[in-house]
Amino acid sequence: MKTPLQRLYLAQFLSAFVDNAIFFILLGLLKHHGVAAIDATSRMDLYQAMFLLSFILFAPVVGAFAERNPKSFVLLVGNAIKAVGVIMFAVGMPAGLCYFIVGFGAVVYSPAKYGILTELTRTPEQLLEANGRLEGYTIMAILFGSALGGQMAEALPDLVNLMICFGMYVFSMIWANSIPRVQGTSNQSYVSAITAFFSDIMIIWRNPKTRFSLIGTAGFWMISAVLRLSMLVWLVEHLQIESPAMQSAIVACTAVGIVIGALLAPKLISMEKFYRAASVGVVLSIVLVVLVFSPGLWMLIPMLLLVGAFGGLFVVPMNAVLQHEGKPLIGSGKVIAIQNFAENIFMIAGIGIFTVMKHSFPINTTIMLMAMILLGIVIYLISQIRTVSGGRGI
Repeated sequence: MKTPLQRLYLAQFLSAFVDNAIFFILLGLLKHHGVAAIDATSRMDLYQAMFLLSFILFAPVVGAFAERNPKSFVLLVGNAIKAVGVIMFAVGMPAGLCYFIVGFGAVVYSPAKYGILTELTRTPEQLLEANGRLEGYTIMAILFGSALGGQMAEALPDLVNLMICFGMYVFSMIWANSIPRVQGTSNQSYVSAITAFFSDIMIIWRNPKTRFSLIGTAGFWMISAVLRLSMLVWLVEHLQIESPAMQSAIVACTAVGIVIGALLAPKLISMEKFYRAASVGVVLSIVLVVLVFSPGLWMLIPMLLLVGAFGGLFVVPMNAVLQHEGKPLIGSGKVIAIQNFAENIFMIAGIGIFTVMKHSFPINTTIMLMAMILLGIVIYLISQIRTVSGGRGI
């Protein structure tokens, strides 16, 4: 951990690990309190929405916070807020409120997590590589957090699990604090930041490349949020798997695939031709449809790996371009805050659509309909390729 980038990767891994483990620890906590498996998964819809709501509510000011302060300090503050949320869990405060506070910490943390990359790299190629590595560490954290979160929920007492989460947030704070501090560049007040935030959205929206990337990343994370919740229901209904440990291990297969896709993305899709990622989105939609016909784990697991791999190839180039093109327009921290705002609106909308549809349609139909929504987004992106490529096409 000698270089600032390596310290960032470790800090991000620890923080993202807990962000994902706590989801399954909370699921296990509900079951320990006698909530039936299918009811617990329904309640998780609400808790996940509470987590995401914090991103929408606080997005207008966290970008300014990330621009005004050293980004390593912002990472520390975000993790400190998450740690407070864990303590609230431990003392028995309402789970929805606790998860909301953890989400608040995540929304503070996120602009600095990606924004700091532009300070620690010098060229677009280095930025793309660092973005892919950070995404790889993030997805590895999602993988291990998802897989071990369920195991922890079954093997350890709830209080022990929460103290482990608290400790990992603290260690992430320590590593973040060791990253050199680069002073912020903005003196903007937080009141004016709220007005400026919506003006910045229009700046990002009017730029064809940043608009393309923003829609692409938002669509991907919408499907990711829905897939995690829908898999909990699907596994109970189709394979009678109710164990949080088994559920988390299976869902983690998607993260394995995303790690592969994120690491391959810089090699397969260049920064200049980032728009080629849209064609990957078509394949991703098809794989999601095929997935629901899996007769058992022998087919489901390879399908989840493919979903993750194509997802990584789809989202990493768009992330890098959004940061590279957006920084000179409005600043890196503000770009990520807007990205969080858009992605979480899409995710809450996706969870809302999923929640309504799962009460009206079989879970297979619901997942396929969500895949069709993703396909519609991708088709729109494909229609914009000539605009963002300067008329060259794919």
